[in-house]
Amino acid sequence: MKQRIKEESMTVDVIERMKLIEVAEQEVHRRECELEAKVKRLAQAEKGRLEVISGANHQRALTEAAGQAEAIAMRGDAEVLWKTSIAVSQKFGTIIRKAVKARRNAKCHSEIFCPPSPIFLKKNKKFLKNAATFFQKN
Repeated sequence: MKQRIKEESMTVDVIERMKLIEVAEQEVHRRECELEAKVKRLAQAEKGRLEVISGANHQRALTEAAGQAEAIAMRGDAEVLWKTSIAVSQKFGTIIRKAVKARRNAKCHSEIFCPPSPIFLKKNKKFLKNAATFFQKN
């Protein structure tokens, strides 16, 4: 009987140790899962943060490129307008010289205004009309 009690006691000890080992293994597994979840969450949060930063940098680059393109276009428009105004002022200079010459030839005695000759108006009618339209637009 003592032998049997001893055997039963040993069996209980073995089972107890096996259960303790099983509980310890479960605890290790639980901690691994917990650690993995924390690391994964942190990694996903970092991934999200980097995606937001990347998107913002991409949008900034697109906006800067659009602004530079618009600036180049505006410089081009300004250059065209400047060249056009130079051409117009040169043409007006020519017209004014012609008007002064026509006034001298017409022997106009008025100091304030001498109307241009019909020939002068006929020759420069198209240009005067275009110039008036140009300056009304701008």
